[in-house]
Amino acid sequence: MGIRVSEKHGVNPSCAKCFYCQKNTADLLLLGKLPGDAEAPREATYHMDPCDECKGYMKRGIILIEVKDEAEMDKVEDERRSWKNQYDHLEDRKKPFPGYFIPNPYREGGWWVVSEDFVKRALTPELAEYLLKTRWCFVPKDASTAIGLRDEKGPICLDDSGESSEEQPEVSGESAS
Repeated sequence: MGIRVSEKHGVNPSCAKCFYCQKNTADLLLLGKLPGDAEAPREATYHMDPCDECKGYMKRGIILIEVKDEAEMDKVEDERRSWKNQYDHLEDRKKPFPGYFIPNPYREGGWWVVSEDFVKRALTPELAEYLLKTRWCFVPKDASTAIGLRDEKGPICLDDSGESSEEQPEVSGESAS
């Protein structure tokens, strides 16, 4: 299968961003001619595969990504249902790239990696079990504050004891454990 080259934009390159940390990955996509001969975005999230750095964080703990509020999460769930109703019945090759729904709520900037022990202590057993499998989740800003991820200085990181720790690696400009 070849690429349809755009008369205006050629192979129409775009850099892929990691869904989790939003950093550019080494993936360069040649999108070719898009509907309406549109120019491809310079960078965008095209899949939910973690970058190598986030894979490492997922081995060490659970990634928590702060989002605006519960209403934002409800909006994402509505978009997921709409996507499912619109595309699930189609053959994979006829679904929009990448062939599955990618949630995209408004992110607030908080980004943490917390230990499995913290997840087990801070959340219900059902939710903790789910997060131990998926290794990530969105957290509304009020919930991140309620479970102690924020203080007056902004994002903090947690060690295995649930205490704030300054001796952690930097992640996307914010601390992680």
